[in-house]
This record gives sequence, structure tokens and C-alpha cells, in this order.
Amino acid sequence: MRKSMVIKIIIDNMGKIPTNEQMDDILRMLWRYYPIADYTLAEAQEKLRLNNKSKLLHGHYAFVGINPCIEDNLTTMKELYDYFRDRHGYKKDVMWCIEGHTENGYRPHIHALIKINKNSRKGHIINRLLKNLQLSNTNSIDVKISSDPLLNYQRQRYIIGDKQDSKMDNVTADQQERELYNIPQYIL
Repeated sequence: MRKSMVIKIIIDNMGKIPTNEQMDDILRMLWRYYPIADYTLAEAQEKLRLNNKSKLLHGHYAFVGINPCIEDNLTTMKELYDYFRDRHGYKKDVMWCIEGHTENGYRPHIHALIKINKNSRKGHIINRLLKNLQLSNTNSIDVKISSDPLLNYQRQRYIIGDKQDSKMDNVTADQQERELYNIPQYIL
């Protein structure tokens, strides 16, 4: 069992998010009894601290994929970041990232997790983003709505870059490009 799964089980069984001190104690205990690490202690501590955000994932969330068309002239991660950053229209309770490297080549796109109210509908979210972003095609935006805390947690992890091993080369390439252009790895 991966340590990240053990940490998640511990958090789930505690019934509440541990304090930073409790997290550090948990991690020290895990590294003492499970010497083969998935990540370094510092990486695991950061991942666990990021998981504190998961307490926000109870409620309704929209997982949004934005794939600009060629006509939108957003051909690099930097252009897409600069364009999206100030225009998306969601000022709080949103987490997003820019990616570009895929199995099928280079295609800059965005993943976002947006807290919505329970009456929000997919069409309303798409129309709001189309209006704010002024994209040329409704097919550029994919929205999936969920109130399942576990699914929303998994989507949050996806945005952070916690993906299948087969995608890790692309994740690494995205991280390097974001560092090159001074783009945050993900934005809260």
C-alpha cells in the first residue's frame, strides 16, 4: 500500500483534518515503519498539508476542462495562463492549473475545480466561462459536476499533478515549462 493511501486512511478515520503538528507526527511514524518512500518526507508533508484543502470539498464542485480552439490563438502555456488568470470570473473557491503536454502532443489546456452552489447547472457554468473568456467554441469547455467528496478530492489531486504513472513524463514536462515561464504549478 502506498504511503499516500495510508495517510488518507488515517485522515479519514480521524474524522477531522489533523493539525500541522499532528501531520508531522503521523509522517514521522509512517517513515519509521514504512522505510520505502513514495516521496521524500518534505514532499509528503507538503502533499498532506495540501490535503487540508480537501475539507473544502464537501459540497458541490464543477471539474472543468478548457481546451481553446486554434482560432483562439492561445498556443502556449504562458499565453493561456496570462489570458485565463484575470478572466475566468471565479474569485474564490477555485483551484486550477495549466497543462500542455499530452499523449497526443502539445496542447495547452486548463483543469479547474470550482465550488458551486447546488443549483448550478453545467450549461450555466459553460455560458459564464464562454462569456468571461470570450472563447470561440462551446466545445472548448467540458464540465462535470459532483457533490461526492471523494471524487472531488481525486480531482483536486489530479490538478496538483498526482496522476497515473503513465502520465508522469507529461507532468514533469509541464512542471518544467511552468517553471521556465514563472507560472505557478497550480493556483488557489
